[in-house]
Amino acid sequence: MKKIETIIFTYNRAIMLDAVLESIFKNFYNKSDTINVIYQFSKKHEESYKILINKWSDRKVNFIRRKENIGFFKERLKYFLWPLNFLWFLKWKIMFKDKGNFKEILENIILKSKNNFITFVPDDQIFFKKTVVPDEGLNLLEKNHKSFFRFFTGIHFEDHHKLNKQMKVEHFNNKTTNFLRWNLKDKFADHSWKYNFTIEGTVYRKKDLEEFLKPFFYHNPITLEAIGLWEARFRGFFKLGMTSTQRTAAGFQLNNVQKLVINQCAYYDPDVLMKAYLDGYKLKIEKKDFPDKDFDVIPKEIKLLYPKTKKVVSYEQYLKHK
Repeated sequence: MKKIETIIFTYNRAIMLDAVLESIFKNFYNKSDTINVIYQFSKKHEESYKILINKWSDRKVNFIRRKENIGFFKERLKYFLWPLNFLWFLKWKIMFKDKGNFKEILENIILKSKNNFITFVPDDQIFFKKTVVPDEGLNLLEKNHKSFFRFFTGIHFEDHHKLNKQMKVEHFNNKTTNFLRWNLKDKFADHSWKYNFTIEGTVYRKKDLEEFLKPFFYHNPITLEAIGLWEARFRGFFKLGMTSTQRTAAGFQLNNVQKLVINQCAYYDPDVLMKAYLDGYKLKIEKKDFPDKDFDVIPKEIKLLYPKTKKVVSYEQYLKHK
C-alpha cells in the first residue's frame, strides 16, 4: 500500500487535534510514517498544546510551530511577480500584515517528502471509518497529472452535495475501496463536485502541488484553500476528480476559531474545551456522529470522556461542574 504524506494544520484546538490524531492512527491506512503538524496558538492555549505535544512525541508526529517574525518587504515582494497575487492581496488585505512563515513551512515539507502523494488534514477532520486510498486510484493520479482523489465525499448525500445523476461518472470496483471519476467541467457538476481545490480529505500528486503552490501567496490554511480554489480554476489545475463512493472522513464542526470566513458550525466554546483538555478529558466521537445523508457534520451535542475513570459527560454537564 502506498504511503501518503500527511500534513495537519491546527490553531487553538488541542482537544480536537488529539481526536484527529487518534482517528488517523486508527483508521488512515495510507498515513505517512511521520505525520507533520503545523501549529500555532494564542497565549491562552499554550499549556494545552504542551500536553498534546508531550503525549504524541513518541508516535512519530513532528510538530512545527509557525514563526511570526518574517519581514514583509524583505520576504514578500517577490510574490508580486505573479500578477494574480495583486488580486489576492486586495481581497485578503490581512496578508499585508502577516509576519508568519506558514507558506514556507508547508512547501518545505512537501519538497522534502519522500512520498509521491500529499494530503492535508484540518484539525477538525475525523477519520471515522477505515480509510484506504487504493493503489489503483493513486496510479491514476500518476497517469493523469493535475487530478485528485477524495475520501470526504460520496454518493450517499441527500442535501445539495448529492451526486447529480446526469453527471457523467466512471465507476471503479476495487477490492479495498470502490471509487468513481468525473470531470469537474461537467455542466452538471455543482457544489463539492466542482471544488477544484480543498484542504480537506483530498490526495494530490506531490509534483502537481509543488508546481501549483509555488507562485501564489497565502498566509494560513484559510487563504490557502480560498485562494487555491481560484488559482486552480484560473490555471486549469485539478480538473479531473476521483472520490471513494463512501465517505470515510469528515470535518466534525464543533466551532470556528478564525474570523476570515464564515463556516457552518456549532458554537462550543474553544476556551471551555481547552479547559476540559487541561482537566484530563478527551472528546468521545463515534461513527454514528457522521450521518450518511448530511455533507456538513454539525454536532448537536458532544461528549467528553475522562479516560482514568471512563466516565462520560456531556458538554453541558461539564459546564455546570467546571
